[in-house]
Amino acid sequence: MSIHCYNTLTVISKNVNSLDNIVCVRLLEYFNIEITEKTNTKIVGKFVSHWTPPLNWLCNALNDYPYCWIKNEWRTDENVAGIWVGYIENDIPFINQITWQIPQE
Repeated sequence: MSIHCYNTLTVISKNVNSLDNIVCVRLLEYFNIEITEKTNTKIVGKFVSHWTPPLNWLCNALNDYPYCWIKNEWRTDENVAGIWVGYIENDIPFINQITWQIPQE
C-alpha cells in the first residue's frame, strides 16, 4: 500500500520573476500542483507526494530562489504531520521544521 503525503505549499517573494520561475520551472515540472491562490507576491498550492514531504526539493528550491520565503505544511495517511519553513537572509539559509503524530480520536 502506498502512503500519500498531502502538501500545502506557500511561496512569498517581492521578486515577481522568482515567483513565476518557481511555478513554471520548479512546481509544475515536478508535481501535479493545484494553485489555490496567486498574487504578485504569493503563491499557495496543494499537491500529493509519496511517503514524505519533498524535503530535498524544498531545500534545492530555496537555494535556487534565495529571495523566496517557502513554507510547506503536510500530513500523511499515517497521521504524521509537519511544517517546513525556509528562507535565506544575508546569504545564510534558515530552515525550521517540526513533525508530530496526530492523535487518533
